[in-house]
Amino acid sequence: MYIEDLKPSPKPERHRLDRELSELLQELRVVQGGVLILVGFLLVIPFTQRFVSVNSFEKAVYFATLIAAGTSAIMIVAPVSYHRVVFRQRDKQALLTHSNALVMIGLGLFALTIVGVITLVSDFVFSVTLTVIADSLFLLCVALLWYLLPLRSRRDAVERLRRSEQEASLRAASGTSGFTRARQVPASGADVDRNVA
Repeated sequence: MYIEDLKPSPKPERHRLDRELSELLQELRVVQGGVLILVGFLLVIPFTQRFVSVNSFEKAVYFATLIAAGTSAIMIVAPVSYHRVVFRQRDKQALLTHSNALVMIGLGLFALTIVGVITLVSDFVFSVTLTVIADSLFLLCVALLWYLLPLRSRRDAVERLRRSEQEASLRAASGTSGFTRARQVPASGADVDRNVA
């Protein structure tokens, strides 16, 4: 018997959790493909003829990149396994909280994997200067688009909510709502007679 069958859950909370889980799974579908393609690419590299000509720096970068890619794949696939284990156990909130942390770590490792691949290819084909420039630009883009922009948006949303709650509590304390009400003055008997006639 499942815990879900034993006790009903409030509908709005359940719908929110279902929606958030659906969004998480959609995001995982997008990212998992990229991670697994990079892992596959990295697994093939040592078996190419040109890999024997790489220097010790490139071998170290390759190893670090392979470890980052493998760990990223584990982190990004982990929410799927977690979901299967806690299926129908009414643990969606914990699932979402843990999965969010795992995916954030996995995305960070995925970014390092991409940097490693860029470093390997550009160092092998181009100069060290171009490698440093390419890696720096990529890391800047990742930091800006994957983390700083969303964190700023999140902070702004929290600030808007805080201001809205403060305004609502001030209105409640002053006894007014956000709307101005027209003052109604009762008509005298003479005014009513004039309006009827």
